[in-house]
Amino acid sequence: MDGLTIRHSQILGIQGEREVLMFLNRVASRVDVTVSSAFLQQVWGDFTITRHGQDCGIELKAEQSNRWGNFFLETWSNREWRTLGWLFKLRGDYLFYYFVEQQELWTMPIPALQDWAFGVGDGQGHIWAYPEKKQSKYDQKNDSWGRCVPIVTLQKALGDDIKLFRLD
Repeated sequence: MDGLTIRHSQILGIQGEREVLMFLNRVASRVDVTVSSAFLQQVWGDFTITRHGQDCGIELKAEQSNRWGNFFLETWSNREWRTLGWLFKLRGDYLFYYFVEQQELWTMPIPALQDWAFGVGDGQGHIWAYPEKKQSKYDQKNDSWGRCVPIVTLQKALGDDIKLFRLD
């Protein structure tokens, strides 16, 4: 375990949010942070934006570094309490996954990610091919678990639906 503190995680999140907000303010006509609404935060994500007259919800995940070339897709927010993770619960439009050190912002539609993960109709999902791992990067109270999926795997599966923006 890296043994990083919750405070470090919060600072990382604030830095990631600030940099992604600058990007959103360049590409959207309206940007709202949903932090004041627990309901919007849980269902739609961290931001709601209007772009080309269309509203959408965005969930932001920020990590310090893209050391391993994976996304950590959370399946349990708190496994001990059986609280499902954001991969199951989100109903927003886009996942923004930001690596602070590299200033890499990966974007993908949440429905396409969930279709890949869990399957569509009788089709099997692909998330089950990746072992579930406990989040051990940060010391935190909740028992968060997820699956590390190579970015290249999602690039192949989602095609043009996954995009990379460099924010430097």
